[in-house]
Amino acid sequence: MENKLFIIENFIDKYDICKYNKKIINCPIRFSGEQYFIEDQNEKKIEVSNLFVDLQHDQSLFSAAHQVLNKIHLAIENTFKVHVEKELGIGITVLKAGHSMPLHVDKGYGSEEEEKEINYKTPSGFPSREISSVFYWNDDYDGGEISFPKQNIKIKPSPGLLIIFPSNRDFPHEVFPVKNGVRYVSTGFWYCSWK
Repeated sequence: MENKLFIIENFIDKYDICKYNKKIINCPIRFSGEQYFIEDQNEKKIEVSNLFVDLQHDQSLFSAAHQVLNKIHLAIENTFKVHVEKELGIGITVLKAGHSMPLHVDKGYGSEEEEKEINYKTPSGFPSREISSVFYWNDDYDGGEISFPKQNIKIKPSPGLLIIFPSNRDFPHEVFPVKNGVRYVSTGFWYCSWK
Protein backbone atom coordinates (compact mmCIF):
# COMPACT_ATOMS: atom_id res chain seq x y z
CA MET A 1 0.00 0.00 0.00
CA GLU A 2 1.31 3.44 -0.89
CA ASN A 3 2.05 5.66 2.09
CA LYS A 4 0.76 8.71 0.27
CA LEU A 5 -2.03 11.29 0.44
CA PHE A 6 -4.34 11.65 -2.57
CA ILE A 7 -6.47 14.71 -3.34
CA ILE A 8 -9.24 14.11 -5.88
CA GLU A 9 -11.06 17.23 -7.03
CA ASN A 10 -14.57 17.03 -8.50
CA PHE A 11 -14.95 13.49 -7.19
CA ILE A 12 -18.70 14.05 -7.49
CA ASP A 13 -20.15 16.13 -10.33
CA LYS A 14 -20.77 19.79 -9.36
CA TYR A 15 -24.39 19.59 -10.53
CA ASP A 16 -25.05 16.64 -8.20
CA ILE A 17 -23.24 18.32 -5.29
CA CYS A 18 -25.42 21.42 -5.72
CA LYS A 19 -28.56 19.26 -5.77
CA TYR A 20 -27.45 17.34 -2.63
CA ASN A 21 -26.55 20.53 -0.77
CA LYS A 22 -30.06 21.90 -1.23
CA LYS A 23 -31.32 18.76 0.49
CA ILE A 24 -28.65 18.81 3.23
CA ILE A 25 -29.48 22.33 4.40
CA ASN A 26 -33.17 21.37 4.68
CA CYS A 27 -32.49 18.31 6.85
CA PRO A 28 -32.62 18.52 10.62
CA ILE A 29 -29.36 18.34 12.55
CA ARG A 30 -29.17 15.85 15.37
CA PHE A 31 -26.92 15.77 18.41
CA SER A 32 -25.22 12.44 18.95
CA GLY A 33 -24.37 11.86 22.57
CA GLU A 34 -22.80 14.37 24.90
CA GLN A 35 -20.73 17.47 24.30
CA TYR A 36 -17.36 16.21 23.10
CA PHE A 37 -13.95 17.68 23.97
CA ILE A 38 -10.44 16.44 23.26
CA GLU A 39 -7.09 17.86 24.26
CA ASP A 40 -4.69 19.36 21.76
CA GLN A 41 -0.91 18.96 21.98
CA ASN A 42 -0.80 21.70 24.64
CA GLU A 43 -3.47 19.89 26.68
CA LYS A 44 -6.01 22.61 25.91
CA LYS A 45 -9.56 21.23 25.66
CA ILE A 46 -11.07 21.68 22.20
CA GLU A 47 -14.78 21.26 21.50
CA VAL A 48 -15.32 18.78 18.69
CA SER A 49 -18.55 18.65 16.73
CA ASN A 50 -21.00 15.98 17.73
CA LEU A 51 -23.66 17.17 15.27
CA PHE A 52 -24.84 15.22 12.26
CA VAL A 53 -27.26 15.70 9.39
CA ASP A 54 -30.28 13.47 9.97
CA LEU A 55 -30.10 11.48 6.73
CA GLN A 56 -33.22 9.52 7.69
CA HIS A 57 -35.22 12.72 7.10
CA ASP A 58 -34.74 12.54 3.31
CA GLN A 59 -34.60 9.10 1.71
CA SER A 60 -33.21 10.44 -1.59
CA LEU A 61 -30.32 12.14 0.27
CA PHE A 62 -29.72 8.97 2.29
CA SER A 63 -29.53 7.03 -0.98
CA ALA A 64 -27.25 9.62 -2.61
CA ALA A 65 -24.92 9.59 0.41
CA HIS A 66 -24.63 5.81 0.09
CA GLN A 67 -23.83 6.13 -3.61
CA VAL A 68 -21.03 8.56 -2.68
CA LEU A 69 -19.81 6.11 -0.03
CA ASN A 70 -19.73 3.25 -2.58
CA LYS A 71 -17.78 5.41 -5.02
CA ILE A 72 -15.27 6.32 -2.27
CA HIS A 73 -14.95 2.62 -1.44
CA LEU A 74 -13.99 1.82 -5.04
CA ALA A 75 -11.61 4.79 -5.26
CA ILE A 76 -9.74 3.61 -2.16
CA GLU A 77 -9.48 0.03 -3.42
CA ASN A 78 -8.25 1.16 -6.84
CA THR A 79 -5.83 3.75 -5.47
CA PHE A 80 -4.29 1.72 -2.65
CA LYS A 81 -4.70 -1.73 -4.28
CA VAL A 82 -6.40 -3.21 -1.22
CA HIS A 83 -9.78 -4.63 -0.26
CA VAL A 84 -11.39 -2.40 2.35
CA GLU A 85 -14.39 -2.34 4.64
CA LYS A 86 -15.74 0.77 6.32
CA GLU A 87 -15.78 1.08 10.08
CA LEU A 88 -19.30 2.61 10.12
CA GLY A 89 -21.92 3.68 7.58
CA ILE A 90 -22.16 7.04 5.87
CA GLY A 91 -22.75 10.17 7.88
CA ILE A 92 -22.49 13.92 7.33
CA THR A 93 -20.83 15.76 10.19
CA VAL A 94 -21.78 19.36 10.88
CA LEU A 95 -19.11 21.83 12.00
CA LYS A 96 -20.47 25.19 13.09
CA ALA A 97 -18.61 28.37 14.06
CA GLY A 98 -16.02 27.59 16.71
CA HIS A 99 -15.69 23.90 15.91
CA SER A 100 -12.25 22.57 15.01
CA MET A 101 -10.17 19.43 15.35
CA PRO A 102 -6.69 19.54 16.92
CA LEU A 103 -3.71 17.82 15.37
CA HIS A 104 -4.22 14.05 15.52
CA VAL A 105 -3.86 10.77 13.67
CA ASP A 106 -6.84 8.51 12.96
CA LYS A 107 -5.20 5.19 13.79
CA GLY A 108 -5.06 4.40 17.48
CA TYR A 109 -1.97 2.52 18.53
CA GLY A 110 -3.47 0.74 21.49
CA SER A 111 -1.61 2.06 24.49
CA GLU A 112 -1.03 5.40 26.19
CA GLU A 113 2.74 4.89 25.86
CA GLU A 114 2.48 4.56 22.09
CA GLU A 115 0.12 7.55 21.88
CA LYS A 116 2.62 9.67 23.84
CA GLU A 117 5.48 8.39 21.68
CA ILE A 118 3.89 9.64 18.46
CA ASN A 119 2.86 12.88 20.23
CA TYR A 120 -0.48 13.26 18.46
CA LYS A 121 -3.77 12.92 20.28
CA THR A 122 -6.12 10.42 18.69
CA PRO A 123 -9.68 11.44 19.52
CA SER A 124 -11.41 8.19 18.65
CA GLY A 125 -8.89 6.14 16.71
CA PHE A 126 -8.79 2.37 16.59
CA PRO A 127 -5.82 0.12 15.82
CA SER A 128 -7.69 -1.44 12.88
CA ARG A 129 -7.89 1.81 10.90
CA GLU A 130 -5.64 1.74 7.85
CA ILE A 131 -7.07 4.36 5.47
CA SER A 132 -9.00 7.57 6.12
CA SER A 133 -11.27 9.41 3.71
CA VAL A 134 -12.67 12.92 3.91
CA PHE A 135 -15.37 14.06 1.47
CA TYR A 136 -16.54 17.68 1.35
CA TRP A 137 -20.13 18.64 0.54
CA ASN A 138 -19.84 22.44 0.58
CA ASP A 139 -17.54 25.45 0.82
CA ASP A 140 -19.87 28.31 1.80
CA TYR A 141 -18.19 28.86 5.18
CA ASP A 142 -15.08 30.67 6.41
CA GLY A 143 -12.21 28.84 8.06
CA GLY A 144 -12.42 25.07 8.49
CA GLU A 145 -9.32 24.34 6.40
CA ILE A 146 -7.63 20.96 6.80
CA SER A 147 -3.88 20.86 7.27
CA PHE A 148 -1.33 18.04 6.98
CA PRO A 149 1.80 19.65 8.50
CA LYS A 150 4.22 16.79 7.72
CA GLN A 151 3.27 17.07 4.04
CA ASN A 152 3.19 20.89 4.17
CA ILE A 153 -0.38 20.85 2.79
CA LYS A 154 -3.24 23.14 3.80
CA ILE A 155 -6.52 22.84 1.92
CA LYS A 156 -9.62 25.03 1.80
CA PRO A 157 -11.91 22.28 0.51
CA SER A 158 -14.25 22.72 -2.42
CA PRO A 159 -17.55 20.86 -2.84
CA GLY A 160 -16.99 17.38 -4.24
CA LEU A 161 -13.37 17.15 -3.05
CA LEU A 162 -12.15 13.80 -1.71
CA ILE A 163 -8.96 13.31 0.30
CA ILE A 164 -7.75 9.77 1.03
CA PHE A 165 -4.67 8.93 3.06
CA PRO A 166 -3.18 6.28 5.34
CA SER A 167 -4.51 6.61 8.90
CA ASN A 168 -1.04 6.14 10.39
CA ARG A 169 1.36 8.44 12.25
CA ASP A 170 2.84 9.75 8.98
CA PHE A 171 -0.36 11.72 8.32
CA PRO A 172 -1.26 13.83 11.35
CA HIS A 173 -3.86 16.42 10.41
CA GLU A 174 -5.97 19.15 11.95
CA VAL A 175 -9.02 21.20 11.07
CA PHE A 176 -8.83 24.93 11.74
CA PRO A 177 -11.80 26.57 13.45
CA VAL A 178 -14.85 27.33 11.37
CA LYS A 179 -15.26 31.12 11.61
CA ASN A 180 -18.79 31.39 10.25
CA GLY A 181 -21.19 29.30 8.23
CA VAL A 182 -21.60 25.54 8.45
CA ARG A 183 -19.13 22.95 7.13
CA TYR A 184 -20.57 19.62 5.97
CA VAL A 185 -18.14 16.71 5.66
CA SER A 186 -18.23 12.92 5.52
CA THR A 187 -15.28 11.17 7.11
CA GLY A 188 -14.58 7.49 6.69
CA PHE A 189 -12.23 5.07 8.39
CA TRP A 190 -11.39 1.87 6.55
CA TYR A 191 -9.71 -1.39 7.52
CA CYS A 192 -8.24 -3.60 4.85
CA SER A 193 -6.97 -6.97 3.70
CA TRP A 194 -4.11 -6.79 1.22
CA LYS A 195 -4.62 -7.76 -2.45
